[in-house]
Amino acid sequence: MMKIKDKDIQGVIFDMDGLILDNGILYKRVYQEAAEELGYTIKDELYNLMLGIPHADCNTLLTQTFGEYFPVEQFESTWSKRYKKYLETEGIPFRHGFEALFSYLEQNQIPIALATSSNREKVEAHLKNTRYLQAFNAICTSNDISKGKPDPEIYLLAANKINSQPEQTIVFEDSNNGMRAAIAANCMGIMVINQESAEDYVKQNGLFILSSLADVIPLMN
Repeated sequence: MMKIKDKDIQGVIFDMDGLILDNGILYKRVYQEAAEELGYTIKDELYNLMLGIPHADCNTLLTQTFGEYFPVEQFESTWSKRYKKYLETEGIPFRHGFEALFSYLEQNQIPIALATSSNREKVEAHLKNTRYLQAFNAICTSNDISKGKPDPEIYLLAANKINSQPEQTIVFEDSNNGMRAAIAANCMGIMVINQESAEDYVKQNGLFILSSLADVIPLMN
């Protein structure tokens, strides 16, 4: 077993969007562009509330904000088409440090899971041309759960699939909602900052707040 902060590590779980994929800004762009096309404005403050939660919950939040006549299906279709176009034309890079950290965990025979608020289709679309679709020991998506982040369900499921006790499982997240899910699951939550700063609850209950996945390996040696 490896150790971090004097704790044995049985398994590691990665979030996907904004954590291993540097696509957070792209999601924000297509959400705001799609809303504008339909005559609505998603301000940064509203978008930040949607970070780390399933798309269905984002739609609920938008309906609560703009009213019951907000065209959810049209909005989803519009942003999805825009996102797919950007994905095909520009591609999405991995965040710095992910590939080196993944290889390091493999070399040390630490089971690795993916737990994302995206659905299986989106996971396959993002990872199909990489080795990681097969390299993860388990992949959990929004298709596998009934409650999305910040509920702990997806992290409890992922930990179970890689036979790792939650208290001995590291979760890497980039959002406060995701960190809340990890903490509620009794996992060791490490926030890797991307679009939002760590809130006080996360600072108090998370294991570390880092600026890059490249900062992780030194903590494990």
